[in-house]
Amino acid sequence: MKTNSLLLAGLMATLLVPTALALTTERVITPDYIRQHPGEFSVNAARGLDGLIVFTISHTVAAPMYHVAHLTIHHHGKLMATSNTPVFGRKRDNTFHFSIAADAVAESKFSLSDSALDSTGEVPLPGTVIHHFRPADFVPKELLKQPPGV
Repeated sequence: MKTNSLLLAGLMATLLVPTALALTTERVITPDYIRQHPGEFSVNAARGLDGLIVFTISHTVAAPMYHVAHLTIHHHGKLMATSNTPVFGRKRDNTFHFSIAADAVAESKFSLSDSALDSTGEVPLPGTVIHHFRPADFVPKELLKQPPGV
């Protein structure tokens, strides 16, 4: 009877552990979050030569990870474009670039997912942290005004 209980407990633990590892955590990244965690992210927004708002997001992690950058561009309530970019990252210099028209920044979204890698560094493990960015939070208000001739 005691042996059966131990086997049952071991089986339950084995079944529950993979489920726990598959947990997805979501985090909203704001300018305040970046100020409080300066070594984790940096976000830069500038006007490009073509008039678009050019974003550069850099991410530093403790170990190489599998990242997926997801961008959705919305304009006047309509989804205009999406982009999903997977990459096997490094500890530093995981940098993502994208551009958005000034009048579409307010409704657009960017997220960056991090997943740990197995010991070979080639297979993402279950469990993801999704970092959500609202691009408009990182753009100085003067950049959101359309320049003449654009």
